[in-house]
Amino acid sequence: MNDTPTSPPPPRDAPPASADLTESEPHPAADLAESHPRPATELTEAAQGERPPAPDLAEPLQEVLEITTPEQFAALAHPLRQRLLFSLGHRPATISGLAARLGVGKGNVAHHLKVLRTAGLVRVAATRKVRGGTEQHYQRLARRMLVAEPQAAGTAALLGAVAQELDHSPGDPLLTLRQLRLSPERARQLADKLAELVDGAEEDAEGEAVHGVLVAMYEHAPAGGAGSD
Repeated sequence: MNDTPTSPPPPRDAPPASADLTESEPHPAADLAESHPRPATELTEAAQGERPPAPDLAEPLQEVLEITTPEQFAALAHPLRQRLLFSLGHRPATISGLAARLGVGKGNVAHHLKVLRTAGLVRVAATRKVRGGTEQHYQRLARRMLVAEPQAAGTAALLGAVAQELDHSPGDPLLTLRQLRLSPERARQLADKLAELVDGAEEDAEGEAVHGVLVAMYEHAPAGGAGSD
């Protein structure tokens, strides 16, 4: 006779464990930059508020990714793809999560993520099994993306994406354009101060609202140059 105690079997009507469909843990804050040489454009965002549990990430983010290939320039030439990069700047996210956050269809998000992934701008950070299939969490490849020689299509898409973000902003956004006469030395000093101000801004605690910061400084084309009548 075996005197070893045994545990009672679980109840027959115990409900199955539900699949966890939450998005992953954030990475440190990231910013998207179209920058040096001048004209310089830099976009940063404050930390996201919601922080659900996350799957383990395969590898850490790169610090800087320089945009150089035709595929990368083409990928940046669409406002929705720029908005996807904004959203993936702080933490990985699923197609469903991105679709809900940006208010667009999941099929549309999946298509543009494929373009960004092919161009080497985003990657699959984690994959896990959920009820009915596999869930992938996408993440930007780098915290900062540098466009050494901005192209018109990419810049237009960036500004178009920012315009959409402004249109959906619940607060009162600040939008100012000023033209200044500056010597080359003073122009360089002002550009450095603006970059330092944005890069040095400290984020508040988790749970605070996300804010986008777009900084652009450029020299006007001379009379008779590009864009003149």
